[in-house]
Amino acid sequence: MFKINNFQDNDDVKTLDCLGPFTVIEYQRDLSVMPSSAMIAYYSSQMNVRKRQVICDMSKAGVTLQAGAMQWTVGDVNATTGIKGVGDFLGKAMRGKVTGESAIKPEYTGDGILVLEPTYKHIILMDMADWDGSVVLDDGLFLACDSRLRHKAVMRSNLSSAVAGGEGLFNTVVTGPGKILLQTMPVSGVAAALARYAASPLPTRVIGFPSYLWFGLKRMEELGVSLRLRPDSQILLAGGWKQHAAQQVDKSVLYDLARKVLGVGEEHIHELFGAVEHPIFYNACQRHHFHIPIYGRILIRDPDTLAPLPTGRVGLVNLISPLMTATPTLSVMTDDLGYLTPGEDCGCGISSPYLTILGRVGMADIQTCAAGASELLGKGEMG
Repeated sequence: MFKINNFQDNDDVKTLDCLGPFTVIEYQRDLSVMPSSAMIAYYSSQMNVRKRQVICDMSKAGVTLQAGAMQWTVGDVNATTGIKGVGDFLGKAMRGKVTGESAIKPEYTGDGILVLEPTYKHIILMDMADWDGSVVLDDGLFLACDSRLRHKAVMRSNLSSAVAGGEGLFNTVVTGPGKILLQTMPVSGVAAALARYAASPLPTRVIGFPSYLWFGLKRMEELGVSLRLRPDSQILLAGGWKQHAAQQVDKSVLYDLARKVLGVGEEHIHELFGAVEHPIFYNACQRHHFHIPIYGRILIRDPDTLAPLPTGRVGLVNLISPLMTATPTLSVMTDDLGYLTPGEDCGCGISSPYLTILGRVGMADIQTCAAGASELLGKGEMG
C-alpha cells in the first residue's frame, strides 16, 4: 500500500483532463528554478507555457509508452518490452526506422502509479471509440496508449505529398478499443507556423476537425494573435465535434473567429459530412448546407419504429448509396439525428434536399437512441 503526498493535492497543480487510466496535470508555476532562470519561468507561465505531466493509474489498464517517456513509478508496476518474438522485433524495428519512432515501446502492467516525464507540449486525450476505432498519426505524435491498442506503419498512397510536402513516406495507424495520448506543439508554436505561412506568397490550406480549429483559434485570440493568410487560403473541416459536442458552437461563430484570427472569410471555409461505412462525402454548398448528391439518398427514420419520416421531421439519419459493392453496406443506419429541408429553401441553386445534423445519440450519457432522440426532437424542425 502506498500514499502520494504533495503531488495532485498541491495548489500549484491543476488537473486538465482524465480519461481511462490517464490523468493530465499542469503546473501553474515552475518552482524548481534557479535565480538565472526564474524570470523566464515567470513569463512563460504568464503566456500559458507551462509544464504538463501525465499520471497513469495502472489498476485501470496496462499502458504502452513512447520509449523514454517514463519518469517514475510507485507501487506494483511491471515493465516489459512488448516484443513477442524475433519476427515482432524485426517488424517493429523496421517500422521505427521509417516512421522515426522507437522500435520498442515498453509496456507496463500492475496496480501502481506511473508518471511520465514533464513536457511543455500540449497533450491530447482520445477515446478510440469516438474515432471508429482507428486513427492515423503523423510521425512523433504518439505518447502513450492503452496496451490493448495495436499500432503499425502504413505507406502514404500519395507520394507527391510525402516528397514535395516533406511529410515523410509513412504514417502510424493505431487501431482497437481503448484510450490514446498524443503530444503536439503548443498553440504558440502553431501561431508561429501560421505567421510564416502568412508571409509566404502562396495560399495556405488548413485541414482538420471543427472542434480543434475552434479551440486553437480561441487560444490564439486570447494570446492576441491576428493574422492575414494569403488570398485564396482555404479551410477544410470534417469529422464533427465528437467527444467535444458539449462545447460545440454555431458555424457562424466559428467562421467569424476564423475571419478575425486568420483573415479567412466564410466563403473560403468548406465542410464535409460522411461516415466510414458510407462511400459518399456530402460537401457543403456556398451556404454551408449538405445537399444530397445524385448518387446517394438519405432517409430520416423514426427513432422508435424506424419508419421513414416526412421532410422537416427530426429522426435518425439513414444513408443509402449503390456505390458500395465490396461489402453489403448499401444502406447504413447511423446514430446521428437530423432532418431534411427542400433544396429550394437554400438559395444556392442546388435543387436536391439538404441534410442538417443536430447531434449524435450514441453518447455515453444517453441510454438509448429513443432517449437521446426525445431530447433533440423539436430542435430545428420546420413546423
